[in-house]
Formats: sequence, structure tokens, C-alpha cells
Amino acid sequence: SGTSTISQPKNTVVITGPMGSGKTSLWCHLRFPATSASSAAPRTQTSMAINAAHMDEGRAYLVDVPGHQKFRFDRDTQLKAARAVVFVVDS
Repeated sequence: SGTSTISQPKNTVVITGPMGSGKTSLWCHLRFPATSASSAAPRTQTSMAINAAHMDEGRAYLVDVPGHQKFRFDRDTQLKAARAVVFVVDS
């Protein structure tokens, strides 16, 4: 499961962190800026799959990895290919 690192661009940014910390909400805000213009966060649910999209006219590849432990291998694989990491925690 997950996205193969073989086809991943070198400009990959991985969003990771504990389950329920807001990773998918952040990914949605970055991926769909028109919908995040309001102060309300988009409705999301616990992710059971990796979300990934090219951003900024292809200059960045944003990957949201679920925080559940069963995705640990996917997270580690994505992190090995990452140029940058955003670690999200719920305060």
C-alpha cells in the first residue's frame, strides 16, 4: 500500500505525525486553498490511505501519511524519499 518512492519527485514534502493531529486538514488547506479561505477547516476523517498531490505548478509533491501504526512502513518509505518533513502535533 502507499505511494512508490520510485516515481516520487525529488521535491517531496511529507506531512506526518500522530493519529488525529490534523495532518489531513493541513494537506486539504494546502491542496485546496480556495476552500480554506474561510476560517472553518474542511471536514476530514481519520485517513486510511496516503494523500498525495503535485503543488505549486509541480514544484512540490505534498504527501500526507496516516498516523496509524499500521502505516509505519509507508511513512518510513516516504520519509526516505522526502526533501522536507512537516511534523504535525495537536496542541
